[in-house]
Amino acid sequence: ESELCEPRGNAASLQALFAMMQFTKRKFVDPQDFICKLGLNPSIQQDAQEFSKLFISLLEDSLAHQKQDSVRTMIQKQFRGEYAYVTTCQKCMNGSIRPSHFYELDLPLAGNKTIGECLQDFLKIEKMTGDEKYYCEKCCSKQDATRCCKLRELPPILNLQLNRFQFDMQLGRKKKLNSAIQFPEELDMVEYLGPEGKNSKYSLTGVLMHLGPDANHGHYIANIQDMETGSWVRFSDETVNVLQGKSLKLGMDDEFAGPGPGLKKPGAGKPIKSMGKLGDKVQTSNNAYMLVYMEKQALLDIRSNEIRERIKKDLSRTAAFKKQSISSSEYCLSNGKIFPVNFPPHLKTKIDKDNLEFEEERDERLSSRENERIETRLKQQRMVERYRSLHFDEAMGPDSFEFLTLSRTTKGVM
Repeated sequence: ESELCEPRGNAASLQALFAMMQFTKRKFVDPQDFICKLGLNPSIQQDAQEFSKLFISLLEDSLAHQKQDSVRTMIQKQFRGEYAYVTTCQKCMNGSIRPSHFYELDLPLAGNKTIGECLQDFLKIEKMTGDEKYYCEKCCSKQDATRCCKLRELPPILNLQLNRFQFDMQLGRKKKLNSAIQFPEELDMVEYLGPEGKNSKYSLTGVLMHLGPDANHGHYIANIQDMETGSWVRFSDETVNVLQGKSLKLGMDDEFAGPGPGLKKPGAGKPIKSMGKLGDKVQTSNNAYMLVYMEKQALLDIRSNEIRERIKKDLSRTAAFKKQSISSSEYCLSNGKIFPVNFPPHLKTKIDKDNLEFEEERDERLSSRENERIETRLKQQRMVERYRSLHFDEAMGPDSFEFLTLSRTTKGVM
């Protein structure tokens, strides 16, 4: 029966992983099954940017066989944008436009201090001269030319990948750039789009940082914004914490997200004039590797929808506790969790089973701790009774006792 609840394919394993993250009672979820289905070795660190590219491509191919159009085109609608490589002959000014789709923008980091500078560097005009002359079909010969990339359409979720690793010819391996980069919490892309560009205003929703000396070693930490509440959560392997405070340092790794107000430091969230139109609140990081922005209107729509769904869930939970039935309810209560009524039965069974196991493990840990406390108290009581049973005469002077040094006592214990 347990085997029937386990996912078989890549897409099914990802669906199960997301379902477990949403409905589990645990603080974290182990993605071991999904990692193994991708054919990756969990003991070998993968580059986050390379994994992102491969994962998006794999997911797009897996969903291409789905019957529902909304599912089949999900990745394209959420992550895919379009730019064009424009080459212009400097003799006849004839232009060649080659459009292409993208799922992320690989921005150059070297020599740039802000995301604005990175975008300008990515879109800058390059001259093609000498051996790199462009063959112009109109001139029927090689001519000096210019080439640039122009953004034409941006996706609802904009993934900016910073090229923090560069290949060092002398070392024979990739070298990490630890230079600081400033990125805004509110990003306006209007000046980087063409005249027909839409969806220009974005909000920061994710920051991935790489901590370590090079590409093959280190540790990843992700700060991700909750879509419903707007609060930020830090993910560091098995440690998951909600970031506290008003002026959060989303690009810093030296502030572990504890419950106190320790995240508030001077300079966080203050306006930096050099960012221009890129927004008011600006973050700074020496380790930021990937930045995820979401189009503001899409984010507002998601939050509005989450609020509506939360109200429905609360009504279903209240009705379940009062043993009332709601004919139009879209949710049901199971093992203390609210599930959609059309939730896949095999996933619901898997989650319920895992939550029950978690409760048993928790009760066992609590029982074990209570037994340890009881045993400790009993030992203390026995020690007190033993000392009280020792014979002691107040008339006896200090010469009647032999005092042991601490070193002798320690050696006796050892």
